[in-house]
Amino acid sequence: MQNNTQGVLKLIVSMLVAVCWVGVYQVPRAQADHPLRNDKTGVNWVFSLQEAKQKALDENKIMMFKPVAFRSQQDNDRLSPSAEAWRAATLVDSRIVNLINRRFVPYYFDMDQYGSEYDKEAIQIVQSVCLELRYAATMPTPPILYLTATGKLLAQASNYAAPDKQLEVMVKLLDDHPEYAELTDSEEKLEDPVAKAWVHYDLRQLDDAMNLLNNQRSSEAYYLRGLIAIERSDWTDTKQAFRMVTDPKRKFDIQIDNSKRYWMVRNLKGIKRSLHELNTENPRYTEARYYLGLAHYHSGEIDLALRIWEQAAKNNPNDPWSLRIDWTYGLAKLGPDQMVTPLERAPSVLGRKYLSPNGNPDLESEL
Repeated sequence: MQNNTQGVLKLIVSMLVAVCWVGVYQVPRAQADHPLRNDKTGVNWVFSLQEAKQKALDENKIMMFKPVAFRSQQDNDRLSPSAEAWRAATLVDSRIVNLINRRFVPYYFDMDQYGSEYDKEAIQIVQSVCLELRYAATMPTPPILYLTATGKLLAQASNYAAPDKQLEVMVKLLDDHPEYAELTDSEEKLEDPVAKAWVHYDLRQLDDAMNLLNNQRSSEAYYLRGLIAIERSDWTDTKQAFRMVTDPKRKFDIQIDNSKRYWMVRNLKGIKRSLHELNTENPRYTEARYYLGLAHYHSGEIDLALRIWEQAAKNNPNDPWSLRIDWTYGLAKLGPDQMVTPLERAPSVLGRKYLSPNGNPDLESEL
């Protein structure tokens, strides 16, 4: 009888220890080891639903939920395969990152109960506003959901939407709900017209930005005018504005922005000419290697493109553009007609897994 009593006591003690471990250690560990804690894309992630709600309420922002149906990898900063593809495709675009940080509160969580970032309450919220998510097993890749602080669904976007489409959804959302697009008190109080113009540019209010820049003659003003001209596909204004920039740091930027401009009109020779001799000290060097690789890829020099991308990803694994490069490298190695499914693994320099059924439109053969 005494032995049985001791056995029961030991079992109770073991259960109490297990409960304490879960309550005391597991939750803080999930916070400290969140796969996006050291995210290099520049996105200001939040790491709990409560934080997302409070920040959205306090700062008059829109919650941006990124649910995933397959658990996080639980391997350093690795995410679910679909989220890895989404981040590589979308979150290297500075326009998207800056707009998120201005007006959105991004929160990533698992719908898989065994995932390290499982959030039951967040799941209940998204399932109440998105009927498809009530049957998560039939939707392996949930969309990005945009909600108010009280949980009202405002819009959604596909996980695999191209960057321009993702941006379009966000801008339309602000157009439809201008109460979130208005300048904050601190933004309104900015005395420097160029600084305020940058705010409007981040919010995609290009006309307002240009009005503030009309009488400005600094390098920063001319640089921003050039970016706005690119957005409007006005190449003459782009050249004229960039020609007036004298700041050496912005000269670095202009080299890359011009190559992106060449890419928009598929001027492959222009990309090669502007980027082959690029200074490795340029802070955007890795981004440049992405576009240089594209130029060679579409010139039929696929092996050279792969070498450029592989070297860039290896040399700069912490640069956010290495994510785009790594994803593109794997898709290019597979070939244009082969999808990446959860059961397959595309070649990856960074050791990541990507779920990317739509591929990268930058690799499409038609120019």
